Formats: sequence, structure tokens, C-alpha cells
Amino acid sequence: MVTREELLDFMKETAYKPMTYNELEKQFGIESAQDFKDFLKPLNELEHEGLILRTRNDRYGVPERMNLLRGKLQAHAKGFGFLIPEDRDHPDVYIHANDMGTAMNGDIILVRISSKGQAGGRMEGEVVRVVSRGNTQIVGLFQSQGSMPSLFPTISGWSGISLSRRERLTARWTAIRSS
Repeated sequence: MVTREELLDFMKETAYKPMTYNELEKQFGIESAQDFKDFLKPLNELEHEGLILRTRNDRYGVPERMNLLRGKLQAHAKGFGFLIPEDRDHPDVYIHANDMGTAMNGDIILVRISSKGQAGGRMEGEVVRVVSRGNTQIVGLFQSQGSMPSLFPTISGWSGISLSRRERLTARWTAIRSS
């Protein structure tokens, strides 16, 4: 059985190029249906945790080898934010309000560096994926106008939040009407 650590170590090797699950299956010599099932479990867990990524071509790799940085979002009331990288040696990354996507303060996110400041200036990036939410409950006004519904939190300093399709489908809503 392939462990999480074996998968991560393999993908972090310098010679590793992102592979499909079929290629990974062959690489690790998985033959039986049960072995395949046991292999998919840690692969999916690592992807869910944002420790590995599946590309648009269904290839798996580690974020750092795909020019992505993982960390916690520190959002500002004006809409922009900063990625505070898990790698403490890496400087913070500025994220313009237009590049925040559906990310909110406290979320663990993956960011692609879009530009590096000249002469040691700040790095800028865009949110590629929200790995996990820092806040799982938000009180606010839900408005469904057009194709992208939004939630306008009652928390001071938060701007409207556009909800992705996945978030709309998985959210649990509680409606409270005041008289």
C-alpha cells in the first residue's frame, strides 16, 4: 500500500513531472482493484488538503513545483489581501482585490505569483484555489442577481462575497426573517 508520505516524497523529487493517476498507478506497481482503491484514498486526501494539486489535464503534482505558494490569507477591509506563506522564509505576497476570487480572510489558499517587484519590491499574486475556509459560518444578506449570487456579511469591514458553483451547491442555508 502506498502511503501519503511516499506519494509526497515521489512528487517532490527533482525529476518528477506531473502524472495522471493511471501513470502513478503504473509507477507504484498497483494491480488489484483493492490496491487501486487503497491508492486513491491518500491521493484524494492530499489533493483535498492542498498538499498536491490536480491540473486541468488531470495530472498530479506538488504546488511548489507548479509555481504556487500555499498559506493563509490576511484580507483587508478595502478588498485586497496578503498571503502569509506557510514557508516563513518566503515574503508575504500582495493580492489585488480583483485577484482574490472567492477567498476570504483566514482561508488557506494557493497563490500563483504574477509579478515580482523590481529591486526587492513586493511580490504580487492571484488566488488559484481555496484549500480550506477559515470561517465556516457567516451571517449576512444573500442576494441572487445575475449569474453569480453574493453574500453581503454583516461583519464590519467585509465586502460582498461571490459564491462559486461548488459553494452554492454545498452550502447549508438558514433563513431568519425578522418581523
